[in-house]
Amino acid sequence: MDQLKPTSAVIELPDPDTTPSCWHLEEGGILEVRSNAPNYTHFSVEFVGTNPFSNAPLKGSTNSPVVIPIPAKSQGEYEFTIRQEHNEDQNKHRRQTIRFNVHPCKGCPPGM
Repeated sequence: MDQLKPTSAVIELPDPDTTPSCWHLEEGGILEVRSNAPNYTHFSVEFVGTNPFSNAPLKGSTNSPVVIPIPAKSQGEYEFTIRQEHNEDQNKHRRQTIRFNVHPCKGCPPGM
């Protein structure tokens, strides 16, 4: 029998001119932020306030997503801002706010 695992979430950044909605994931899962925007290949993730999950710099690209493990006991609502840098014009960048909810892991072994 396969051991149950917490759900994870992958946020693929849409075109910066569109507005994303809200995502949900479970404690013990992984939040992955990636981008396929051809004109904005580099981005950074900036949490509102301090980053509750990691002290590491959160920078990514179309070749390297930002991966954030979500620890146990982190249930709540969170918000971060994505700053996408334009490939050819350093003065042109886009910002968008992402909101997500972390829930307890349903179906996981106790203590996970």
